[in-house]
Amino acid sequence: MLTRDQVEKYRLEFGITTPTGSSLTPAEPEQPGFFSRIKEAFVSRNKKAIDARDKAERGEQNRVSSFIQGAGQGAGFIGDVAAEALKAVLPDVAEDKIAELSTRLAQAKPVQEAMASYEKFKTEHPEAAANLEATGLLASIFPVAKAGQVGTKVAAQGAKKAGAVAREGVDITGRGVEKTGQKIQQTVIRPSQRDIEDGFKIENVAKYDLGGSLPQTVAKTHTKLNELSQQLREKLAGAEVAVDLNDVFAKTAAKLQEGKSKAFGDNSAIARVLESLKSEVDAVAPEGRVDLIEATNVKRGAGNKGAWSYNRPEPDASAIERVYNEFYDVLKNEIERTAPEGVKEINKALSELIPIQNAALRRLPVEQRNNVLSLTESIGLFSTLFDPKALLIVGASKAAKSGRVGDLLVKTGRKLQKKKP
Repeated sequence: MLTRDQVEKYRLEFGITTPTGSSLTPAEPEQPGFFSRIKEAFVSRNKKAIDARDKAERGEQNRVSSFIQGAGQGAGFIGDVAAEALKAVLPDVAEDKIAELSTRLAQAKPVQEAMASYEKFKTEHPEAAANLEATGLLASIFPVAKAGQVGTKVAAQGAKKAGAVAREGVDITGRGVEKTGQKIQQTVIRPSQRDIEDGFKIENVAKYDLGGSLPQTVAKTHTKLNELSQQLREKLAGAEVAVDLNDVFAKTAAKLQEGKSKAFGDNSAIARVLESLKSEVDAVAPEGRVDLIEATNVKRGAGNKGAWSYNRPEPDASAIERVYNEFYDVLKNEIERTAPEGVKEINKALSELIPIQNAALRRLPVEQRNNVLSLTESIGLFSTLFDPKALLIVGASKAAKSGRVGDLLVKTGRKLQKKKP
């Protein structure tokens, strides 16, 4: 509910007098249209907030409910004042200018004060606050969400410009919350330059609902990739599309030969890993050619093998990462070149998902990644739907950190943007 300081502030600003007695009654307005509407909103919302507090004190409802109702009334009054003010003084202003003003209103100090009141509540009632946050109810009562109420009263009356203000207020608030969530997720995954070059985009984490801790992101991406691979299999049933892995290997070796000076000190290790990679290719495709499904599985396996080797202490780990990442790039381009029209969208989604899984894998602590996998082991691990072995890497608790918070904020922000008056 409104604090005494806030009540006094609005009383002075809007000409509301306080007669002797326990209730607040606004003075008769000098400008009947505008101030009478403010009077009505002030009295109505303040009465509801006081009623909620009194019910809690009498034991008729718990204090969590009282806080929810009080915070809503306080932040709602701010929105009422802003809406009526805009309607009264800006009847002919262009919509884009009104939208700009609504952005400022949504970020106004009273709204920040309302958020601070929740922090105080959280300190005084940690268990109740934890329950609110855990169930996701916080998004529905947190005052920053209420900031989007700017203009809703006028919008309900059919005023086009005020409706635009309300929608813009919700969008600005929602985008801000979503961006905060994305920043948290970005700090959890911490994509490397390699990940970004591979196509990692933080917005794709939310696009495919992959947020959470590192292990959760790995598990969710694994499942989504397998679902898409199954769709790809169904689309390509009976199609004669093949990829030559021997050709992909030859192009990989040639590219690595071109960069010998950049790999100085690692060239002998790269040569050893190339020999190992050729053995893997022969094991997967004795004749060299595989269909698009198998090629996609190999691509996933190669990408995961490179990510699995990131920052490992083994002598050849950096060479393994370099070789398998190069092989992944060449194979990815070959698949995109070969894929028929009907599956390009699926391949595009796969190309957006794989960098997310690889980035999360790179950030898992080394001990959770266990031994360096062979390519064939990696294919088996990441290509079977709900493979129990794949879930072993997501069971460790050490990596389960604040990615959940980022995931929640992104989802909350998106809901706010959809919830337009």
